[in-house]
Amino acid sequence: MNFTSFEFYLFLPLVFALYWLMKGRTRPQNVLLLLASYLFYGWWDWRFLILIMVSSVTDYVLGLAIENQEDHKKKKWLLYLSVGVNLGILGFFKYFNFFISSFIAAFELMGIHLSIHTLNIVLPVGISFYTFQTLSYTIDIYRGRIKATRDWVSFFTFVAFFPQLVAGPIERAAKMIPQFQQQRQFEYKDIVEGFRFILYGMFKKIVIADYCGAQANEIFDNYQAYGGSDLFLGIYIFFIAQLYCDFSAYSEIAIGIARLFGFRLSRNFAYPLYPRSVEDFWQRWHITLNKWFRDYMYMSMARSYWAKLGKPALIVIMFTAIGLWHGAKWTFTFWGFANGLLFVFYIRYQKPKQKRKFVGEPQLKDMFNIVRLTLVLGFLLIFFRAPDIASAFGYMRNMLSPSLFSVPTKWPFIFWTAFMYIWEWQFRRDWHGLAVGHLPGWQRWSIYIVMIFITMHHFGQEKEFIYFQF
Repeated sequence: MNFTSFEFYLFLPLVFALYWLMKGRTRPQNVLLLLASYLFYGWWDWRFLILIMVSSVTDYVLGLAIENQEDHKKKKWLLYLSVGVNLGILGFFKYFNFFISSFIAAFELMGIHLSIHTLNIVLPVGISFYTFQTLSYTIDIYRGRIKATRDWVSFFTFVAFFPQLVAGPIERAAKMIPQFQQQRQFEYKDIVEGFRFILYGMFKKIVIADYCGAQANEIFDNYQAYGGSDLFLGIYIFFIAQLYCDFSAYSEIAIGIARLFGFRLSRNFAYPLYPRSVEDFWQRWHITLNKWFRDYMYMSMARSYWAKLGKPALIVIMFTAIGLWHGAKWTFTFWGFANGLLFVFYIRYQKPKQKRKFVGEPQLKDMFNIVRLTLVLGFLLIFFRAPDIASAFGYMRNMLSPSLFSVPTKWPFIFWTAFMYIWEWQFRRDWHGLAVGHLPGWQRWSIYIVMIFITMHHFGQEKEFIYFQF
């Protein structure tokens, strides 16, 4: 079920009403949320439910076993079993065909032709997100950071919680399970703030992301027919806006929906379009995923025999894994690898030169850093968007041709992107771009009505969020 689908607009009010009719009865509310989450997820394909249930049962049982096991060696093997089951399911459904195809291609380069066939595997929506979420639970128990829960309803609901199930934020059990176990209160201010999150997210998705996505798709699919200036707009104006607005919109809608039910989700984006350094960007972009890789991959390698490779190598490995997480394509892998090299370059040569912290309003030097870094990160995003490596290099070659300095034909279509940049700059100190609670009532409602009207005007064919494919 998609947030922008007609079915969802029937589903959400019904669940909301039933949920608060059970006010003060925590377990029945959790059972309702669990059933609603399974309905929400099974709406795509009921078979997907089998996988999420297997993952939930596995980590619920192994979490208790890890906590009760006193032998450290056996405890470690129980953790390995949890990691193996979760990553095994993820690897099969997401990467099996990729590795088989790459294996065949490698042998063909040596003149050896293999007759291995790939499988017709359907990638379950959101599997990369909920796999990481439930996997962090057993790792944290093993590390002694949390206690295993015996409340299976709370745990299963934590894994399948429908607002953030499909595309995050990727939450930790230490934050969410206590929220499922405590009594939730109906707070008017939370409901209002939840609807603000939802409205702004819907506006960004339907009005800006889908609009810019149509322009980006046209340019990338026919990049040979466009001049360098249009290709420049294709990546730096349309695709960056599409990617950011689409993904951050999902997170904001998820945060808003969770707020309607009395839950607090983690912030996933903190205005990353204005990065003053490479480190600053990765602290603002897809925050929960980057923290997951830092805490569970990088820190684990840094405490093991991998540490002998050195910090720069571990950073590059982590970023390459982040790229591969995004999809079973060499373009994603190369994008992650290149960002790892960029990050290493920054901490080795740029960070030591910074003698002041970025505080207050940006100065001219800061603005220069923002523009420079945006150009570099956007250039690497060509690999993220292109269907293959050859197309990415072809796009770059055509963009950097003399036609880069010609007048672009797509310039009349940049209005919504420019609006988004200006609007978010004005609200960059707030949690989201519709934090207007301090304004007089007539001003707030004028903004709400205009945004609702524009969103409804652009509402048309249902389009999935970009990160559904990851």
